Amino acid sequence: YDLQVPQGTPTEVRNSFGEVSATGMKADTVIVNAHGRVSVADATGRHRIENSFGAIDLARVTGDVTVTGANGSLSAATIAGGLNATNRFGSVTVNGVRGAALVANSNGQVTMTDAASANVTTSFGPVSVSQITGAATVTNSNGKVEIIAVKGGTQVKTTFGHVSVRDVGTGLTVVNSNGGVTATNVGGTAHVTTSFGAVELREVTGNATVENSNGSVKLFDIKGAARVKTSFGLVSAERVGDPFTVDNTNGGVQAADVAGAADVTTSFGPVVLKSVGGRVEVRNQNGAIDVAAASGRCHDVLLSTSFSTLQVALPESGYKVTARTWFGTIQSDVPITSTGAISERSLTGTIGEGRCILQLTNANGNIRIVPAAR
Repeated sequence: YDLQVPQGTPTEVRNSFGEVSATGMKADTVIVNAHGRVSVADATGRHRIENSFGAIDLARVTGDVTVTGANGSLSAATIAGGLNATNRFGSVTVNGVRGAALVANSNGQVTMTDAASANVTTSFGPVSVSQITGAATVTNSNGKVEIIAVKGGTQVKTTFGHVSVRDVGTGLTVVNSNGGVTATNVGGTAHVTTSFGAVELREVTGNATVENSNGSVKLFDIKGAARVKTSFGLVSAERVGDPFTVDNTNGGVQAADVAGAADVTTSFGPVVLKSVGGRVEVRNQNGAIDVAAASGRCHDVLLSTSFSTLQVALPESGYKVTARTWFGTIQSDVPITSTGAISERSLTGTIGEGRCILQLTNANGNIRIVPAAR
C-alpha cells in the first residue's frame, strides 16, 4: 500500500510480514508491525511504534515518541521531544534527543549520544552514554558501561563489567560487583562500591569514597576528603585532601602529598606515607610502617605495628616522645631530651618544645626516628 494522508490527520497502521515506512506525518501516529522494518522520518506529533522481528528506524521527529521492539535493532536520531524506548534481543542507538531519553533493553547493547537526560537499563550488552546535558542513570547486568561528558549527576549499577567514567558534572555513584571502575574529572563527590575489581579515581573536586573487597584502589588529585575500605588489595594515593582514611585488611597502603590528617588501619601489608600535612595515626599488625610528616608546624603522630620495622621522619618541630618495642631496638637520629630511664627498647622524652605527641609502639621489630628530608 502507498497512502497519502492529509496533513493534521491522526494515522494508525497495523501490519505483519512487511515493511512500514512513514514520512512527513503531521499528526499523531500509531504503527504496529511484525516481521518487517518500520521507518519514520520527518514527522510531527506524538508517535507510538511497536515492532517485532524487524528493525525500527526513527529520524527527525518533532514530538514525544514511544517505541517497543523485539528481536531487531532500534535507532532514533534527532528527536525534538522525549523518547521512551523498549527493546529485546537487539541493539539500541540514540542520537540527539532534546527531551528525556529512557531506554530499557534486554540482551543487547545501548549507545546514547546527545540527550537532555539519560536513563538506560539493559543486560548482557555494553552501554555507552555521552554528551548528556542533565543527569544520567545506567543499570546494567553482565556488560561494561562507558560514561562521557554528563553535566548533571551520574549513577551507574552493573555486574560482571568494567565501568569507565569521564567528565561528569555534579557527583558520581557507581555500584559494581565483579568489575573494575575508573573515573576521571568528577565534579562534586564520587562514591564507588565494587568487589573483585580495581578502582581508580582521578581529579575529583569533592569527597571520594571507595568500598572494595578484593581489588586495588588508586586515588589521584582528590580535592576533598578521601575514604577507602578494602581487603586483599593495595591502596595508593597521591595529592588527596583532608582527611585521608583507609581501612584495609590484607593489603598495603601508599600515599604522598596528603593535605591534612591520615588515619590508616591494615594488616599483612606495609604502610608508606609521605608528606602528610596533619595528624597521622597508623595501626598495622604484620607490616612495616614508614611515615614522613610534612614540613611546617607539628601534628600528633601515633604509629603501631608488630613483626616488622617502624620508621618516622619528622620536621624541625617539637614532640613529646613515647617509644616502646618488646623484641627490637630504638634508634633516633634526632636529638631527644630523655625524661626517664633510657634503654634500647623504651624511650620517653622531648624533641624541641614538645608541643605534639609522638607515640611509637612495636612488638617484634625495630623503631627508628629520622629527620625529614629538606
